[in-house]
Amino acid sequence: QKEMAAPVDALLEAYKKIYGEVDKVAEEILSLKEQAVFLDRERHGTREALRSLYTQHPELQRPVSEVEETPSSTKRHEKTFITFGPIFVKLPDATAVHHLRQQQTSFDEEIRNGHDQLKVKVRELRRLEEKNNVRSE
Repeated sequence: QKEMAAPVDALLEAYKKIYGEVDKVAEEILSLKEQAVFLDRERHGTREALRSLYTQHPELQRPVSEVEETPSSTKRHEKTFITFGPIFVKLPDATAVHHLRQQQTSFDEEIRNGHDQLKVKVRELRRLEEKNNVRSE
């Protein structure tokens, strides 16, 4: 019976290894998807903040350098609260728009990088499944 147990143990170890690899890649895929959803929500919040500022001050839609040089923007000292992580900061409107635009660009880049990583991981998962004749459901 010990002779029969050895091949079974080897087979079980092989299955554990195969499914362990598949499970690890699948977890990474789920993590990347969650990160994409989080970043998309943050990007949407930034877009809403920009739209609100643009509605209140249509001149802010121009490049920030032009806004800061106009006499009307230097006369008024309107400020807006924005968040930097857990901190609220009151900044001039033009500066707030500049920071929000930077955040928007950063979120777009992070989302794009996440999608690229996701494609690689999905290809890796498919390769593992085909190689080991495993199907994840």
